[in-house]
Amino acid sequence: MTESEEIESLINFSKMECVCHFMKQYPNYSSLPDNAHYYLPNLASLLSTDYTPTAEDILHLRVPTASVNEIYFSFNSTKIRLIDVGGQRAYRKKWIHCFEGVSAVLFVASMAAYDQSIPQQGKRSHALQSFYLRLANHCCEPFQKDIFSNKLSNHPLEDYVPGYRGSSNKDASEFLKEYFLKRKSKKDANRMIYSHFTCATDTKNVEFVFRAVCDIVLHKNIESNGIQ
Repeated sequence: MTESEEIESLINFSKMECVCHFMKQYPNYSSLPDNAHYYLPNLASLLSTDYTPTAEDILHLRVPTASVNEIYFSFNSTKIRLIDVGGQRAYRKKWIHCFEGVSAVLFVASMAAYDQSIPQQGKRSHALQSFYLRLANHCCEPFQKDIFSNKLSNHPLEDYVPGYRGSSNKDASEFLKEYFLKRKSKKDANRMIYSHFTCATDTKNVEFVFRAVCDIVLHKNIESNGIQ
């Protein structure tokens, strides 16, 4: 089969009635990548010979972090060194080597994973993990709020989280946020925690998060210089 024939087969597959029905009937199927509903209907343009990725195409891309990556960039005149670490338990022992001189920890938790299990631990819920880090100030970022809201109608949070008694999407969101924030110990009472709901494709909200990070860095610099 030639490359053009393979492309044609993929496009025809995406248009099959049974495939379209499945995508509509099971929008949050656990084995289906979150971005499948974006990419599959757009296969024809994505696979065209003159295709150039748009900003939206790139934002929907998901590549799991499999190692420790350092990224340097500037945001509103603030120089930021971002250390991206793999989230799987196998990588967590490597984290300790990355925290020297760290001003803030950006903890990203997927709200939409409340009904999924951790590959390394069977049935334990993703969303109810807590690996609270006490090494620096924190910016807790529960994300995928759009997918989370869509899931709740077919997968009620109370079926997976004992003790939850809410009745709306807002109640569910606030419940999970408070779950994470309660992990803050008394001795960490003076540490700042910024908590935000967002989704990876919401560029304005992500910009707001980085403003919070810059605020943390500013406060740390003031403290280190003895300025009250």
